[in-house]
Amino acid sequence: MAPDQLAGMRRLLNGKPISALGFGCSSLWAKPRFDADVAHEILLAADAAGINHFDTSPSYADGEVRLARFLQGRDLGRYVISTKVGTHQNADGSLWRSFEIGDMRRSFDSSLARLGVEKVDILYLHGPALENMSRPVLDFLLEQKAQGRADHIGINSFDPPVVQAALDLPLDAVMLQYSVADLRFERLIRQLHEQGKMVMAGTILAQSIFDRRTFMPTNLNSLWYFLRAFKNGPAFPFKGMALARKMKRLDMTPHEAALRFAVGHPLVTSCLFGTTRAAHVIANAAAASRPLTPEQRAMLGSRIPETVQRY
Repeated sequence: MAPDQLAGMRRLLNGKPISALGFGCSSLWAKPRFDADVAHEILLAADAAGINHFDTSPSYADGEVRLARFLQGRDLGRYVISTKVGTHQNADGSLWRSFEIGDMRRSFDSSLARLGVEKVDILYLHGPALENMSRPVLDFLLEQKAQGRADHIGINSFDPPVVQAALDLPLDAVMLQYSVADLRFERLIRQLHEQGKMVMAGTILAQSIFDRRTFMPTNLNSLWYFLRAFKNGPAFPFKGMALARKMKRLDMTPHEAALRFAVGHPLVTSCLFGTTRAAHVIANAAAASRPLTPEQRAMLGSRIPETVQRY
C-alpha cells in the first residue's frame, strides 16, 4: 500500500480536511470500455496515497457509478465529493445541456441515488453560459444547500466572463482551468479568494501536451488522449514543445513540474487530475507533496505577489 503522500498537503473546506490533489472521476477512466476493476484499483490507490477529494458528474459516463462502488461501506466524512448539474447523459451516452429547474432537480436526485449518498460536499453548475446563471438557477442551488443536500455550491467553468461573473454571485466555490500551460485565471483566482470563494483547479496536467509521447500514441488509451488534445487545440504539439523547453530549466520531469506548479498556488484549494494507471496516482501524489517554490514558479511565468499568504 502506498504511504499517505499528502499528509502535509491538507487544506480546509470550511473546516473539513481536503487534499491539495484531487481525482477527477471522468474522461477515459469513466468510459464503459475502460475496465471497471482497474478503475476501482485507481481509486484505492488514490485513497491510500492521501487523496480524499473526488469530483464527478452525471455526464461523465460511469463516473458516479464507479465512485459509488468505492464509497460503499466507507466513512463518508473522510471524503470530499462533488458532482454537477446542467449537462445530462442519455442512455446511449449522448449528452445534452439544460439548466431548467426540473431537469436539474431530476439530474441531482439521480446523482445522489447513483452515488449512494444523501448529500455531496459541492454541487456545481456544469459549464453554464452567462445567461444560465439566472436568479431561478441560483435559487435552485441555494435550495439544495438549505436542504442539506449540498454543503457548498458553485460553478465549473473555463470561460473567463462566466468566472468573472461568479465574483458577485452567492457561490461558495469555482472550478476553473489552471495549469502551467494556462495562466489566464491567475488574477481572477486572487479576486475569487478575496470574495471568500474556494477555487478548485481542473486540467492541471494540461493534457500532457509537454510530453512528446502525447504526440505519438501507441495504444488505444494514448490515442484517446491524443485525439482529445487535438480536438481542444490542433496546434498543441507546437505549444507543447515550447512549454517543454521552458520547463526543462527545472531539475525535474515536465510532468512532475506541472503537478508541483498547480498545487503550489497558495490560493487554490485542490487540484484535479485524471489517469488510467494506479502507478500514476502514486507518482502524482508524491510530486504534489513538494510544491514549486515562488522562484521556480516565476521561471514558468507565474507572478503571484509576495503579499499573498499561502493557503
